[in-house]
Formats: sequence, C-alpha cells, structure tokens
Amino acid sequence: MQPSLNINETKKYDPRTPKDSEKGKEELISNIAKPFTFEDVQKAWFKFLNIDEKENKTSVIILLKNRLIELDNNTIWIKLENLIQESKLNEFKDDLMFFIRNELQNSAIYLKTSIIEEENLQKSFKTDKEKFNDLAAKNPVLLDLKELLGLDIDL
Repeated sequence: MQPSLNINETKKYDPRTPKDSEKGKEELISNIAKPFTFEDVQKAWFKFLNIDEKENKTSVIILLKNRLIELDNNTIWIKLENLIQESKLNEFKDDLMFFIRNELQNSAIYLKTSIIEEENLQKSFKTDKEKFNDLAAKNPVLLDLKELLGLDIDL
C-alpha cells in the first residue's frame, strides 16, 4: 500500500515560527509601500532622465525634461500637449515606472497623463511686436520709452 498525503495536512505545516512569519510580512509590506514625498518623486524623475541622457535617448529627454508633474496620493500626473506625446510616453512608460517604483521602493505608484487644452498653451514663437507687447504689459514704461526714442517695433 502506498503512503497517502492529505492536502489539508500540508496546509497546516509551516516551517517558520509565527514570529518569523509576521516579521516577513511586515518587511514585505514595507518594501512594497514605503512612504515618499513629491521631492522624492522629482529626484527619481531626474535620475531617470540622467540615465537616459547617458544612453542617448533624446526623445525621452525632450518629452519629459520640462514637463509639469504633480503628485496626487500615489499617482504622478504629467501634463502633455497632445496625443502624439502621450503615445510616445506610452512607449517607455513601463521602463519609467519600473525605475521610479524601484527608486522609491513603492510598487503602488501610478503614472497618469492629462492633455493641456490648446487655448492654455503658450505660443512658442512670437514676433518682435508680440514680444514687445508682452514686455510692455509687464512694464508700461517701455511704451513711453518707445515713443520718446521714436522706435518702430513693426519690423
């Protein structure tokens, strides 16, 4: 007759003591969900960019370098200008999140995107007249100086 093994009996067997078992759970939880601040996220973000810069991944750097990021609980929000940027981000999003989660030792971090509406975007190229008008709005004395010197900004 062959020896039999009851599955219910194997579930009862735990080679660790209850104290060791609890300690292991606490360590596992603390490694998965270590608390972090916005500054920690920024440091990890720029560290990722520096690594990509060394690897000549310019498209990643251009997309992420001067982006406004916000932290809402465990979600990092990044503001993009259009859907093309979002699709480009999706190409390396897994690598970025893997790196940030490892750096911050927290696997409960997520990355979400929001598209900035076009009316909120600033025009990136301005004419000389537009530049002058922007400066004059901040410093009205420039208008007086323009008239006093007889300057023509409409070049």
